Amino acid sequence: MKRIITLILFLFISNGVFAQTDGISYQAIIIGPDALELPGVDSQDNYLPTTDIAIKFSIIAPGSGVVEFTEIQNTTTDEFGRINLIIGAENHDDFEKIDWNGDPKSLKVEVDFKNGDGFVDMSVEKLTYVPYVAHRDITATGTLEVDDDTFLNRELTVNGPTTINSTLNIEDGNPANFSGNLNVDGETNLNSTLNVTGQSATNLSGALNVGDPLVGPPNGDANAPTVLNGSLTVVGESTFTSLVADNLTINESTNLSGSISMTPTSQITITSTLDDDDDTDINSYPVKIEGSKQGLAIVINEGRTNDNNFISFWDETASSSPANSGANVTTTNLPCGDVLKGKPLENLRMMQIIYSTSVL
Repeated sequence: MKRIITLILFLFISNGVFAQTDGISYQAIIIGPDALELPGVDSQDNYLPTTDIAIKFSIIAPGSGVVEFTEIQNTTTDEFGRINLIIGAENHDDFEKIDWNGDPKSLKVEVDFKNGDGFVDMSVEKLTYVPYVAHRDITATGTLEVDDDTFLNRELTVNGPTTINSTLNIEDGNPANFSGNLNVDGETNLNSTLNVTGQSATNLSGALNVGDPLVGPPNGDANAPTVLNGSLTVVGESTFTSLVADNLTINESTNLSGSISMTPTSQITITSTLDDDDDTDINSYPVKIEGSKQGLAIVINEGRTNDNNFISFWDETASSSPANSGANVTTTNLPCGDVLKGKPLENLRMMQIIYSTSVL
């Protein structure tokens, strides 16, 4: 005798994996449609052991009642009438197309006892929990608010602008790769090295300040050094408050509007490549001082004697130590010879020329 189907079901929604297919784990105990005749007992709740049945699953959208997914699975109950199935195992392509948008959906289950009655309703339950594995397919048309931590085990692709109102931390030594432009409107603090690789240019439209003169030590070093291992090419004007160079090569004109202080530990050499054949042409002289009523001032540490020379002159035929050679030099051998003539002896002592007593 057929009676009302009484069902006991257990529905577990989890990250079910069956043949590498995402799905929902489903368990139920099937109660047979016919009553079990027992002596002295009228039992209508007999489970259905070791029986071939068919289960039909339907996932229904809320409100509209649209069936988003359906599949039929043939199975056999165990000795206790239990079935264990993975929803989505048979029709996994359509299962992966389900739009898990966060709204609760309904799961309708029908059973076919293969007795000629076809599928009969078994249960309709709400799916109030989205399968974990399906979170990757969530599509939010409105605002998505997450109050707790969010963990992403795969890539995050953002097709539109992203606004971060707080700190962005990239930890565990992981790199941040940008294939496009990086625009920073505020201050950028680098606590370690900045490497620009690939022989790419670094363009600065504003000033480059090394150190923080407003903060000062210990929070900032106003005298922090800048080390360049390669060449420095400056196309426009450059201002140096203090320039210290171990080896400075200047190939073009250089204008210095301030004072120059040099404390050499070796000789300073000016090697001229000028066309100097015309001694009447001022441009033939490697060094020219102009713009003042006074000329060149030289201060030495000793008194004015013939052993202390303000300026010494060598030519191609002179001895390597002309001061000790005893040679005489006339005014025709000295630049500015006309300037020396007729000057008082006291003034000429300010320019002490080695072995030049015959001139004075």
